[in-house]
Amino acid sequence: PLALVWPGARDITVVIDQDLRGLPLVSFHPGVNTATVTLESRDLERFLEAMGNPVIWTSIPIQAENAQSVPAGT
Repeated sequence: PLALVWPGARDITVVIDQDLRGLPLVSFHPGVNTATVTLESRDLERFLEAMGNPVIWTSIPIQAENAQSVPAGT
């Protein structure tokens, strides 16, 4: 979600797991995966509101441990 500050991000709809709302802290990569930013979940909600993008809070199921994943590029 932190990439919403980049130019061209106004047309992005954010889809985010509703379970994050109940956590005290949430962490994200700030556009690159060499760093991590940690926010209070209420600050994430304030950030999303300030950006003005549509946000869909939904339940994202956890993948079963024995489920097979599809290799990238197939």
